[in-house]
Amino acid sequence: SGEELEITSTGTTNYYEILRGFDFDFEEQKLRKYDQNIVEYQKQLNQQREEKITLKYFQYLAVLFVERYLDRYFTNRETLLEEFSSFVEDRNKEIETDSEKHFTPTDHDLDKLAFWMATGSGKTLILHINLWQFDRYSTEEVDNIILITPNSGLTNQHIRKFGESGI
Repeated sequence: SGEELEITSTGTTNYYEILRGFDFDFEEQKLRKYDQNIVEYQKQLNQQREEKITLKYFQYLAVLFVERYLDRYFTNRETLLEEFSSFVEDRNKEIETDSEKHFTPTDHDLDKLAFWMATGSGKTLILHINLWQFDRYSTEEVDNIILITPNSGLTNQHIRKFGESGI
């Protein structure tokens, strides 16, 4: 259907088949590896679920972005910061009002990512995948991760959803 992730006969996804026709700043081999990782994450999400999860295109793109980001963050952080700074500088040249210009990124700014997605769009599932992604790319052992929620109901929901994902 194009809206949901489908595995093709080559073992890649329908999204990979579409995206490989675009001119990215990284080689197709990387895109294929990221795609295979995403297929693996979806399988992990579904190992303990009766009702299977199939990523939608916007979820796939969010996960793909994090794949690329974490790969670059852990393998070539300096270049990532240089390119990010250059991008911000170019964007700021297009903005006339100083108060509307973007900040100049620092190395510390690379430690943060945020998703702006609608309610019900699958941010919790993306969070689970992000944990696996971080584990895949990180060179450090993580002792614990703290998830802060606004209330106990949401905390309990996250605990239940973590269990469904095998976390």
